[in-house]
Amino acid sequence: MSEERECSQGFDFEIPRVVDEIKKSGARKVMLQFPEGLRRSALWVSREIAKQTGLDVRVSGDSCFGSCDLCFVDDGTILVHFGHAPVDDDENTIYVEARSYCALLPAAEAALPLLKKNIGLVTTVQHAHRLHEVLPFLREKGITALIGDGGGRTKYPGQVLGCNASAARKIASKVEQFLYIGGGMFHPLAVRLSVGKPVIAVDPFALEAQDVEPVADRFLRRRHGAIERTSAAKRFGVLLCTKSGQRREAEAKRMMRLLEDKKRDAILLEVDEASPGHIAGFGLDAIVSTACPRLAIDEDGMFGMPVLTPAELEIALSARKWDDYELDQMD
Repeated sequence: MSEERECSQGFDFEIPRVVDEIKKSGARKVMLQFPEGLRRSALWVSREIAKQTGLDVRVSGDSCFGSCDLCFVDDGTILVHFGHAPVDDDENTIYVEARSYCALLPAAEAALPLLKKNIGLVTTVQHAHRLHEVLPFLREKGITALIGDGGGRTKYPGQVLGCNASAARKIASKVEQFLYIGGGMFHPLAVRLSVGKPVIAVDPFALEAQDVEPVADRFLRRRHGAIERTSAAKRFGVLLCTKSGQRREAEAKRMMRLLEDKKRDAILLEVDEASPGHIAGFGLDAIVSTACPRLAIDEDGMFGMPVLTPAELEIALSARKWDDYELDQMD
């Protein structure tokens, strides 16, 4: 295996294109931004770009949940964002999807024992370019598979984000089940909660397939507990994110009006990145986040108080029924 292939961990970081665009930009410095799953390649990527451009190359150490979560760069610096397709055009950002070299047929084969006869296919941007290769394989096995068009924040057919499952929703009425090919549980969980259909998740590297239902059940039990704890809360903070891709001002104001109508005290908190240290001093009982839903889903335990999505607040305040629970989506 070549050093490039080994260090890239099976993803195409498009170094020649990135170097060419950096040189054309006239930038004096380069900032690289990686999501968690690609950070092990940051050392090699930064070294290669520095060697081929002769520029000062730095790597952002802040969290990165998507192309809605771009880090700040100063004048004269160009940002190279890895692992996501763009949400908004930005002439000062180079987007690298980091497409995977991994074939998807072995993953589909590993999932066969768990599949129904009529399914939808979904994946992340790293594998979207190969998703159609799975269709004839499944057809040979007697399985009809559909791929929904992208839209909104998604660029490719079958592509889903943790905050956008529109590709799944477009075909949900036509299928019995979904097959998610990719790593992690956040994306298939988002599909399961958005469409209400069973989801099988298979990791194309580990070739391990599992039903998402037990994960969804544990998740819903945990969220139900957070909602119950919030129902008696008196002092709320409504988070409004300053990141352009996560800024939902109308939704934040709607939450403030709801809390006012329900006779609860609330403050609107503008944050770039919420952390327990930033929130602790306000004496709050609960937080409502209108930013990335991962804040409420993945990190609520960090804050020492419930962190709810807008839909969850509506349930807690009896403005929505639990049967109408849905994962927060940014379409």
